[in-house]
Amino acid sequence: MSGSSASPVRLPRLTRNILALGLLLGLLETLQQYAGNALRDVTVPFTQVAFGTFVPWLLLLPLLPPVVHLAGRWPVDQDRWRRNLGPHIAAMLLLVVTHQVLVALAYEVFPPPPTASFGLLLTKLITFRFAVDALVYWGIVGAVHAARATREAHEREQAAARLEASLAEARLAVLREQLRPHFLFNSLNAVSTLALRGDAEAVT
Repeated sequence: MSGSSASPVRLPRLTRNILALGLLLGLLETLQQYAGNALRDVTVPFTQVAFGTFVPWLLLLPLLPPVVHLAGRWPVDQDRWRRNLGPHIAAMLLLVVTHQVLVALAYEVFPPPPTASFGLLLTKLITFRFAVDALVYWGIVGAVHAARATREAHEREQAAARLEASLAEARLAVLREQLRPHFLFNSLNAVSTLALRGDAEAVT
């Protein structure tokens, strides 16, 4: 799958913001799950809740910068979305499968061990977490597209301002060139008038 001919968008600030948002979402989901257990009088240690909800978000974070990069290489604007939709769908599916494989491996390694087999666990994770991962992927694509559009609009405004300044300078230069002959003609006319009057002192 080849990317578009457009140069990639460098968005380190956006990448940092996306990673920070991922951490925040993981923390909020962990607190929500823990509070929900408390309201139902279900006693689950906070560390176990955090492992079940926060760790999947942590494992998702290393996969997000490549998504930002791909979103920059494959724009989804009006002219290129049909060509780049296929690569984005393939990348989204790869993100979902890779993320959930990492989560299943983490659940296999750290206690409490899962009761289901690895294959069944992976199938359940992909089934229940597919929508979340897909929303994350397309949310990043949308954020990169918005950042690209904002940057291009800013560049167009700067180009228009530079063009307007250049036009103003050109008009001023033309005006100066138009004034110089008039100034010279008026000066010569004044000298000629003084000379005809015999005012040699004023002419000199």
